[in-house]
Formats: sequence, C-alpha cells, structure tokens
Amino acid sequence: MLSVCIITKNEEKHIGLCLQKLQWADEIILVDSGSNDNTVEIAKSYGAKIFTRPFDNFSKQKNYCIKQATKQWILLVDADEFIEKKLAQEIQEVITNQNTYRAFWVTRQVRWLGKPLRFGGLQNEALIRLIKNGYGYYQRDVHEEMIVDGKVGHLTHSMLHDTTPTMNDYIRKHRHYLILDLRMRLKTGKIPSLAKIWLWPSLLFVRKYIFQLGFLDGLNGFKYQLACVHFVWAKYKLTRKINLKRKNKN
Repeated sequence: MLSVCIITKNEEKHIGLCLQKLQWADEIILVDSGSNDNTVEIAKSYGAKIFTRPFDNFSKQKNYCIKQATKQWILLVDADEFIEKKLAQEIQEVITNQNTYRAFWVTRQVRWLGKPLRFGGLQNEALIRLIKNGYGYYQRDVHEEMIVDGKVGHLTHSMLHDTTPTMNDYIRKHRHYLILDLRMRLKTGKIPSLAKIWLWPSLLFVRKYIFQLGFLDGLNGFKYQLACVHFVWAKYKLTRKINLKRKNKN
C-alpha cells in the first residue's frame, strides 16, 4: 500500500539507518545519480529497488522516482531523514483509514552538526512528504516545491532530519546547493543590487536569530544562522558578478 521514494548520491553515512527504519513499507524505490561509495550496495541489502539516473535538478530527479512507485501511497524521504516508530504508525493508520486528503504535511526535527535545533524559524518547519500516487509532483530546480491536486492534511508526529553531521558535510552540501541555485538565477539575467547583497542577509539574520528566537539554540544555533546568511550572501554576490561580466561582454 506504501512506496517510499528516495534519491541519493554518496549517502553511505546515512542510508543504512534511513532504510532500516523503513522496513515496514511495502516498497522502497531508490534513484541514485552515480554514487562512488557504498550507497547502492547498502540500499540493495535492505531490499530497495535501485534505479540510476544522471542528476539534473531535484524536481526532475524526485519526479522520476515518483513515477517508479507502484503502490497507492508514496512517502518521500531524504537519505538523512529518519522515520521513527510513532510517525510510522501514524502513516500506516492514515493511508488505511482516510479518503479525504490527497497528501500530508510532515514536520521535521532538525539536527545540525550533531545537535538539535528548535528555533530560528525551524519551530514549525513542515514539508509535503506523504502523497497519494498520481496526485502530486515537484517543481523548481532547487528548493523544490510539491504541487498537490487535492486537499492536504497534517500529520501529528515528526521525522528526524540529521542534516550535515560535520562541518565537512556542510561545506560539501553548501557547494552543491550553491551551484544549483546559481544555475537557476543566472537564467534570469538579473543583477542583484549591492544593497540586496549586503542588507538582505543582515536582515535575515536579525529575523531568524532574534525575532524567531534562534539565540535559544545556543552556540550551535548561532553557527547555523551564520551559515544560512553566508549562503544567501554568496548566491547574490556570485549572481551579480557573473551577470555583470556577461553584460559587459555584450
């Protein structure tokens, strides 16, 4: 009755525990984009159906994964997300007993550099992750968004998101997302102003760290908010630099 869909590349650190907590599902679909570690071998040992597809963007990769699912409901999970027992039980009850909703929001408990983050805008972080097969798809190249044909409900229990356990993991992920975000922004040809490059990240930090209580997460929360601000600053700065260079050439 339930297919789990996961996309991967070099996720051997997480994929074993992720799949171990999903053995109750009827089917696990994994789309890999060329891992050169043990991701695929580990996934096979947990009974996952493996598909290989070159990565172009998150939406296309996840939509391809969704198309491989054969069950009535689909749970979309990242390799560094873990479905604990209470959420698993709730999902099983929901897909068995209800006919009103076509999808469900799922909240996430975030852990960054090995420590939990509970504030700074993460208090109510939720994503549409449970969908009825045929009623949802993703759009946008990066920071993808789920579009649902029908009503969307809310699940009570949360999944655990163990994002970037080490600083090396963060740097690797930061570079990957920055490249994808730049590709999307460069298509527009827009040149961010200097005010946007310097002012917007500062305002973002104030909003998340102070008004959304990020300071309550202590030193780790401070580091997290600085990392988020640096990402925003870097993407605007590089977009301006590259598009100005293109404009001057023309």
